[in-house]
Amino acid sequence: HASVSEINPEINSRTRTVEIKLKPAVPDERMKAGMSARVKILTNVKTQTVKIPRNALVTLNGVSYIYVLAGNTAVKREIQTGILIDDKAEIISGLSAGEVVILDAQGLPGDRVPVNVTEQVPALPSGNPLWG
Repeated sequence: HASVSEINPEINSRTRTVEIKLKPAVPDERMKAGMSARVKILTNVKTQTVKIPRNALVTLNGVSYIYVLAGNTAVKREIQTGILIDDKAEIISGLSAGEVVILDAQGLPGDRVPVNVTEQVPALPSGNPLWG
């Protein structure tokens, strides 16, 4: 994490880049003046969001679905996504915190499919900023 300390007002029209200076939250001697990096600037912080790994999303004809585990059954559920960043997706509607979502469900043949759980991964943290 770092904060922006200076922004060059000119954009390089060839590379579509802008020069900025960052002040790292924790100094690191590996960082040298003049280095370049790809950065993501978060302009909004959301808390109390429901978020899932993006590989749990199934999209068909522009509609997003997930599969939720109900006993030993995969239940297909339409959802509405919000912010998508990297490997996480915010869920605006269709899923409540604490429900178990099936990952990599693209190969499931339909709704209410019997499944055997072979592995469980910890839930994404709740109550933290969306991408924290």
